[in-house]
Amino acid sequence: MNKLLFSFSSPSTYCYTQSTIVKNVVTPMLVRFYSSSTAPKNSSSRTATTATNTTTAVIESSPDAKLLSEITKQSDVNIRKSTYNSLDTIINGKELLDRGNFPEGEKLIVQGFKSMKKNIHFSSSLFAFPTHAMGLASLKSGHYSNSEKLLRLSIDRCDNIMYQHHMLPKALNDLGLTLVRQRRSEEAMTQFETANKLALQSPILEQSNISASILTNQAELYKSRCMYNDAKLFHGMAHYQLVQSGRGNDNIDMFRCQMNRAQIFRLSNQIQEGKSFLSEAYATLKSVEGNDDKYQPLALRRSLPSPVKEKRLLDWAKFLVECGHFHFDEQNFKLAKKSWTDAREIFQQLKTPLTPDAMINSINMSILERLKPTEPNPQEYVTSLLEGIDPTNKELMAMVESLKIIHPSIIVARLLSFSDAPALALSSINTIPPLHFPLR
Repeated sequence: MNKLLFSFSSPSTYCYTQSTIVKNVVTPMLVRFYSSSTAPKNSSSRTATTATNTTTAVIESSPDAKLLSEITKQSDVNIRKSTYNSLDTIINGKELLDRGNFPEGEKLIVQGFKSMKKNIHFSSSLFAFPTHAMGLASLKSGHYSNSEKLLRLSIDRCDNIMYQHHMLPKALNDLGLTLVRQRRSEEAMTQFETANKLALQSPILEQSNISASILTNQAELYKSRCMYNDAKLFHGMAHYQLVQSGRGNDNIDMFRCQMNRAQIFRLSNQIQEGKSFLSEAYATLKSVEGNDDKYQPLALRRSLPSPVKEKRLLDWAKFLVECGHFHFDEQNFKLAKKSWTDAREIFQQLKTPLTPDAMINSINMSILERLKPTEPNPQEYVTSLLEGIDPTNKELMAMVESLKIIHPSIIVARLLSFSDAPALALSSINTIPPLHFPLR
């Protein structure tokens, strides 16, 4: 094998990753998604036997085309087909993650990981790609400690020049966001600065939106510190980067950037400016979705390796969440409840009711019902909204505390305590700011 592409880490690093990461992070993901899987046992082999030229066309049309084509064309002919199909499976999984179908996305990523592991040693630098994808899945699902371990492992695998130009800036950027969610701002800023420096030097990423993505995550760091003016500045710079990229306004990252600017202006009490960006974002998402207003259930295309083209329900859900906050801030509580309820239905449709975005929305719906009750049985309604939310969850606690609000266990306890004087107990509770819209 090409030593440059299939390089190995030092013995000490390899010992650590094998004994710690594989045992505590990778293996549990494999067990979780495959011990109870209902997919046919030959599903992975069916994927692996798909025509190589079809798979190549899919990969070459993906955002990771340059890296993946470079890797696969230099691989041994006997593993090329398997590697192509494994990478394509992971790409499809990442696409499903981006659209909100976390369960199916994670399954595909782990499936691709297992398929690669049959032919390539786990210490190979090629595993930077699937390990990064697994870390991204954990990040989006709110499992921040697992995400950090996987992303650090991916970074450790980025030990050749191709990965340093392509994978490393992305992995560092995602690691920075994971650290933001864990209230480790200084460490996060270090990762963002390193990622941005590498991205600016990369000949592969010069046309990419990676710089805009890094700026967006830096803005989220400042938002978590309630430094809204700095957050506005960084979101503005990210917007400029996207405009300068020449990709036009008809892309999902432009929508997310516009939503981030709407959110940060709203948090700065500049409601009208925020509404302007909200209106622009709606038009952008409508354009991306082909002017289709209907929410259709996600249906995974199992005839891999065809690209996954599904509705962006997660973006619609987060859009509705933000609309609800605009209505709430203007004291239009009826419309706020309607927006948040519609968002909750989408989260349930996606089968992600306990992801960070969904949990924060459910808590905010409970706060609204306690402050402005409209249900015949408020206690039963609030209890149903908070079902499954564990206020002692350390990662949820860290994430919510990073948004500078009251301790989450206190929030949930007060929401569930229907005493004779609930108003006094709830008077100090504000709605929880929603998370930002990360770029691709």
